[in-house]
Amino acid sequence: MSKHTKDSTSCPVCNSTIRFMRYDSVNAGINPELKEQILDGSFGEVKCPKCGATCNLVYNFLYHDMKDKYLICVGTDYTDTMREFGKPEGYKLRYVAGIQHLVDKIHIFDAGLDDVIMELTKQWMRDKEGIDGELFFVETQDDELVFAWPDEMKGLGVSKKLYDDCKESIVDLGFREADTFFKIDMEYGKTIKAALSNC
Repeated sequence: MSKHTKDSTSCPVCNSTIRFMRYDSVNAGINPELKEQILDGSFGEVKCPKCGATCNLVYNFLYHDMKDKYLICVGTDYTDTMREFGKPEGYKLRYVAGIQHLVDKIHIFDAGLDDVIMELTKQWMRDKEGIDGELFFVETQDDELVFAWPDEMKGLGVSKKLYDDCKESIVDLGFREADTFFKIDMEYGKTIKAALSNC
């Protein structure tokens, strides 16, 4: 079950108190509506009862997908807590800085793809297209991977063959799932690509 507590914040417009449910953890299997809120951008959205202003709250929480067996901590590292209770068997543990990166991971895992390979794929795309910023995986369409490029407010597509080629190329790097929450992001993609260049 998703865990939540009652909390409050001040309205950024009229300074009135807004009461809301703050989620310490979100279980995607038990509360799929919370997963949908994360994906559609409405998670953390609250409305002021006095002036009607809407604001998006940003806070730390743990995202849990029992079906695909992964835990993602958003905004803070839950490794100490995980050590206390023990890592669930067969789970991936990831750390992300915020909601947009969480959405990226959910899309990757929902598509049955590997986020380590995906970060290398993104780095190849960045280098090829001269992209300096973030790319976020959105979906697969036919035999193409579709990405959002927020800096330019547009989408990019690439053949799934690039992902498959990246999958083959990193076999010898020997990535292993850890018992700690691991940050696999743009910087990690650069590191993997650099390691491959030195092989």
